[in-house]
Amino acid sequence: MAPLAPVRRTSPACAVRWLALLGLAACSGERSGPPNVVLAVLDTVRADHVGCYGYPRGTTPAIDELAERADRYAVARATSSWTLPSHASMLTGLYPFHHGAEARRDPETGLVRDAIPLRGDVATLAEALASEGYQTVAVVANGAYLSVERGLSRGFEEYSEKAKGDLAPRRGPDVNADAIEILARRDRARPFFLLLNYMDAHRPYNVDALPAARAARLPAPDPKKPGPLLDELVTAVLEKEDPPDPELVARVVTQYDYGIAHGDLAIEGLVDWLERAGEWENTLLIVTADHGEYLGEHDLVEHSKDIYEEGLRVPLVVRRPGQREGRVIAQPISLVEIPCIVLGELPGAARERLAGTFPCGAGAEQSFAELRYTRLKDLKASYGARFDRERTAMYVGPWKILRSTDGKHELYDLEQDPRETTNLFRSGEEPSQGLLAEVEAVRSRADAGALDLAPPELTPSPELLRELREMGYVDAPEEDEDAPARGRGLE
Repeated sequence: MAPLAPVRRTSPACAVRWLALLGLAACSGERSGPPNVVLAVLDTVRADHVGCYGYPRGTTPAIDELAERADRYAVARATSSWTLPSHASMLTGLYPFHHGAEARRDPETGLVRDAIPLRGDVATLAEALASEGYQTVAVVANGAYLSVERGLSRGFEEYSEKAKGDLAPRRGPDVNADAIEILARRDRARPFFLLLNYMDAHRPYNVDALPAARAARLPAPDPKKPGPLLDELVTAVLEKEDPPDPELVARVVTQYDYGIAHGDLAIEGLVDWLERAGEWENTLLIVTADHGEYLGEHDLVEHSKDIYEEGLRVPLVVRRPGQREGRVIAQPISLVEIPCIVLGELPGAARERLAGTFPCGAGAEQSFAELRYTRLKDLKASYGARFDRERTAMYVGPWKILRSTDGKHELYDLEQDPRETTNLFRSGEEPSQGLLAEVEAVRSRADAGALDLAPPELTPSPELLRELREMGYVDAPEEDEDAPARGRGLE
């Protein structure tokens, strides 16, 4: 089957974004060869809980300081609200309906297949940089959805996952230590591409003790374990009609903020190592998140259940080689453009050789996000019927349209209503009808070229089940590892 053509947005302004991405490198100082590239992804961190995006709590002093000497994108969005499709977009420059690493319903069996691997016929950023002589290294804490089996390891010389059977969460310092150990034995004549995935702000939130100066910036976390406390909020929001107790919400928010603070501490350690190792000046550092987290908004808790802004708006701070002064980039951007940002910092000859590898220069008039169903634990829950649908968001100017396979479409003017409180969709009226027709056409083209589904994975390993349980994606009983999982997310 021929590869799907990526969505390209053409208009008189279609080249402006790509030229801007190239032009932003003008602030860089002198370079010594191709730059190192570091992509640091904070799993499950929403932008409005980050200090440089206006959050009043002191969750992220390291990222805030970095933003003072880097480019902070004021409006950055993920392409989905869960890990696999979002990371796949960052590494391929494609939306989920093109790269295929998402969930799908098998038309023959009716089963929702979760975590379909990345398509084998699309290029990855690691492959592209490896072809230019880069040493490519990834260290990932999310061993469930970023495992080698998911296909995102393609192009990496070294791909470090959490050890199988290790039930302890892989925290930020562990990720950093592994990356530093790998890079300590690298060929220093080669630049490196380093992908880091931190899980401290993902269930179970990391509420371990912080250094005193950081802890003083935040309220003390609730003494209850973060997993059970979060479960209380899930029950209060998703299974009951009355609004949740504000005190309960506040307790969960503080634990979540502690997780973000631990992720920020890992970024501080990363920057410190780059500076001490003499790699800072010639390194492109991209700090972002793969998706956000719902904390009661839209009657939602956690992520992967819908694609409202709390699940999609993420921080994006880009420190370019030699950059000294910070800037705020007001133009909205999708994380699908990360490969284009990277290519924009490569020497001219490398950019020419890699031209066409990723759909750069496509403009900013439209961007997309998608969620095909949710994790099976939620689909099989008492409230699961609500999420038995596919959702595609399209952004055009101030408009965001949510096309839903259950017919419950939504339209928001994000300039006037950034919290998406007033649904303006009116069937048969403009702009609703025109925007819906456009997003329907995009989805129809994508569905027409959908990959054949591989046979369902019916027997995941006990190790994977335990990790998925720890992350809140399955609910198989602890004492019955070999029994079929109820909503294991792998059917």
